[in-house]
Amino acid sequence: MKVAENQIFTTNYKGFQIEIFLSDVRYAFVLRKDEFEDIEKGYRTPKEALIQAKGLIDAAEKFNETI
Repeated sequence: MKVAENQIFTTNYKGFQIEIFLSDVRYAFVLRKDEFEDIEKGYRTPKEALIQAKGLIDAAEKFNETI
């Protein structure tokens, strides 16, 4: 997966929208669902950011939490 400057990779996972992009501090992801939005930065690759985003969603589902 390649995400260049000024590009956004968007996908849906378990009802969440995930956006991966090149931020001022390496790669970042945004999770969105309804009124919820979270952003995390500092990943070396777009793939690493996507894996972390999916992991966060899976962890919340595993513990029956709504993020």
